[in-house]
Amino acid sequence: MTVPKLYLVTVRDNAVEKVQTYRELAFIQKDWLAKLNEESIYLLHCGFLRPEFSGNFKLSESFKGRMLYSASSKWSLPKTFNSSRETVASINVNAVEMPLYLALDQWGYEVKENDVESISTVNSEVFTGDTKKTIVEAAEAVLKEGKKKLLNKEEIYALIIENGYYHFGEQKPVTVLNVQLNRYTQGTEYSRSAEPPMFGKTNDGRFYLIGDGEITPSGWVSSIAEEEPELFQHIQEYGVCDESSYLAIRESLPELLCAEVDQKRFEQLRTTINQTDPSQLLAIAPCWLLRRHISDLGLTVRASNVFLSEGLALVSDIARLSLVEIMCFSNMGRRSIKDICNTIILKIEQNVFENLNLKTVNESLTGGIERSVTATELGAVSLAVQIEKSPLIKHLTRTLNELAEKDRLVLCGRLGYKGKVLTLEQVGQKLDVTRERVRQIQKKYVTKIIAKEYWDDVIGIRIGQLLLERDGPLILEMLEIEDDWFSGFGDNYIYLSSVIQLFSENEIRVIDADGRNVITRMTQNDWDLLKVDVRKKLKQKANEKQWVREDINQYMETCLFEYSAQELTPILHELFDGDLQYEGESSKALLVSFGKTAESAVAAVLAQAEKPLHYSEIAIRASDLLGKKVEQRRAHGAVSASGVWMFNRGTYGLIDHCPIPESRRMNIRSMVEQILYQSPINKQWHSKEIIECIAKLFPILAKEINPYTLRMCIEGSDKILFLKRMVWARSDSGMEVGDRIETVDSFIQILEGEGKPLSGQDLKVRLSEIRGVADDMQIHGNERLVAVGPNIWGLSEWS
Repeated sequence: MTVPKLYLVTVRDNAVEKVQTYRELAFIQKDWLAKLNEESIYLLHCGFLRPEFSGNFKLSESFKGRMLYSASSKWSLPKTFNSSRETVASINVNAVEMPLYLALDQWGYEVKENDVESISTVNSEVFTGDTKKTIVEAAEAVLKEGKKKLLNKEEIYALIIENGYYHFGEQKPVTVLNVQLNRYTQGTEYSRSAEPPMFGKTNDGRFYLIGDGEITPSGWVSSIAEEEPELFQHIQEYGVCDESSYLAIRESLPELLCAEVDQKRFEQLRTTINQTDPSQLLAIAPCWLLRRHISDLGLTVRASNVFLSEGLALVSDIARLSLVEIMCFSNMGRRSIKDICNTIILKIEQNVFENLNLKTVNESLTGGIERSVTATELGAVSLAVQIEKSPLIKHLTRTLNELAEKDRLVLCGRLGYKGKVLTLEQVGQKLDVTRERVRQIQKKYVTKIIAKEYWDDVIGIRIGQLLLERDGPLILEMLEIEDDWFSGFGDNYIYLSSVIQLFSENEIRVIDADGRNVITRMTQNDWDLLKVDVRKKLKQKANEKQWVREDINQYMETCLFEYSAQELTPILHELFDGDLQYEGESSKALLVSFGKTAESAVAAVLAQAEKPLHYSEIAIRASDLLGKKVEQRRAHGAVSASGVWMFNRGTYGLIDHCPIPESRRMNIRSMVEQILYQSPINKQWHSKEIIECIAKLFPILAKEINPYTLRMCIEGSDKILFLKRMVWARSDSGMEVGDRIETVDSFIQILEGEGKPLSGQDLKVRLSEIRGVADDMQIHGNERLVAVGPNIWGLSEWS
């Protein structure tokens, strides 16, 4: 399916310099702010086709360094992207004259609406069309021929230009058009109104034809017009005449009016759809239901868990899915689909006002909807207002006092009325009944209260609102401060916690999160298991050294999103951030270790170091990072970890500190492999001897290499074996680390074979036949190997 794209057009010296295509608005902002040229003008266009420009257009120099919107992009951008109300220019795009609007913000500058008029504009003069119509006649033709019967002035202007009905030569064509439209509008307040009126105008400023072209209700709206003309009159003022016009304006209707119309619409359309398909039901569902959290629907545990595991939080998230997509979810069968549909229908059939946000209801009641209200509506609204005015504790106390004494004592004990939640056994002993009987009484009366009362629903609604898009945890002890409807429990937070969990049917829970009582949708067990999983994952990623700080932030948010508990993200960070050691402070800093040990601190120090460090300096820096003293001995031992290299005696660093680039290291490795494999298979090579061989071939290259950097170059080769102590051998020699030939032992064996003393030079020559020998190698004696003359060596037993 083809989707519209965003096009950023750069205009310089009155010519199109380049056109760039984007799919994400954020990328345009990033590139635009990074590459802004104050001498260029920028146009943002949205469409299916790449824009083609024709004609000689000229834009005012005052637009340099600013962004202009085409009509399509103006109405496609988020509401936070403000633009001028009137057009400031127009250009010919794809053979259509396109109005342009000035961006007021979001592009590195801000312009006030009042200042737009002072920005002069020179419009293009290349468009020619049928200019025999007047402005009013052109608008009439657009409204009569258009698919939409309700259009605002900008849409009318765009269609007039597109169809060539009129050529506007004015600097502010939309303003001129608006004046003419209002002059011919029924009931206009213009002093120079024209007769007879040709247009009607809705409350939101859209125009429609009257007379022969007057809009008439159709579809389910026509049923409302016939059955409830007074209600139809109210929605007609907003331009509602059919399904499409209602959907276009629904979000801007007063909450109470929208709720009633939504209910009528559902009743009319439900018979025309497949009521066993959730996607079709939710397509005609009221707004208040779509805005609710999935847990508020009262679905079965299985269905609710399936949706939450798929990352769906609101009912509107389900509405975007087809029946086939829902059926593809794991553990989602036809029985679950049927239960979901029945639940949706039941929820909508309940009194609509019980499902409205109480605060919104009150705002709607005072919003001035001038129409009669039915007795049913008044009763529901009165109940809602009454519940809102009195705190939860009063409703709870009233409900409990209506129970028989034994039943009340059961619930009070199980709720922790006196500061401690009693077990079934403890309550049974007090009342001289079995624990099973206590369980039955609790279940019976909790179920009755939930079915009869409304205050239990308000618990879920109010806490749901507090949890919505929250960026921090909701603390139980702070609940009455955030919403005084929960005040009155004093310091008995156990009682409040039990009431919240029990009467929300365990959809809202109170858990112990790092020593804090937190209200969330996540269970205690899920939270505890999540912490274990996160710890394992972070340890793994620290060893792999592939995650950066922003990867970890995203991982934690994703883990909690599965449980609709993103507000717990800060607590998760508090639990683990102290254990995470990065190579820097930026969002792209690599995770190098996990934990608060000396070893992890040493790893972090080396990752942050700009050069190799002596172990004494490593100990000092690790102490600062860890907040406690790290002994030099401990730091020296920690550098033996994998990935740490010796650069000199006592000096350590990472491979990134190596002065030889990786590409050159690979070339050196290949060279050394060739040298070793051209020599006897059993020969052992000292690092200095290898460097001397390289120096004979490439003297300049050898100057970059020492025994430590040589090891960084060749260790890891599958053709070379490291025998420790800077000694190497071929991998196919069959040798192991223990097979390294020690120099002193070799000299003794050579002397034993000769049976007479030899000079140091002769010993080195004989030794070079079996293992590598550096030119500057010095001979050190021991109990058997002794000097019998100047640079003459023999055995002690010969003396």
